[in-house]
Amino acid sequence: MDKIMPYETYKLLHIAFIFLGLITLGLALLADSKKKWVKIVNGISFLMILVSGMGLMARIGISHGEPFPFWIKGKFAFWGILAIGGPISVKRFESKKPLIFFIFFAVAVMAVHFAINKF
Repeated sequence: MDKIMPYETYKLLHIAFIFLGLITLGLALLADSKKKWVKIVNGISFLMILVSGMGLMARIGISHGEPFPFWIKGKFAFWGILAIGGPISVKRFESKKPLIFFIFFAVAVMAVHFAINKF
């Protein structure tokens, strides 16, 4: 019993939580949602993006003992910006939320670009 969950399951979870994280971030930024559940779901979804991403790394043979490839370091940076910058910007930059939303959209697209091209 080598693998607990197959690659496809981790990938499905990773993509599903990416959708959920970006939707709740969009709700917080564009719909002026001050609801507590949006913040909770956003935080949990970004944590699950990290967990499922680590599972994907294990399935493609990237060990935690070796240095990560550049594309994974880039994804960590991009998702860190979204996970930390999102909640901060919701509170601090009330008048610039639409601009911040599009900046975060570009950051998410760059994370996808790194994942697809793996450079």
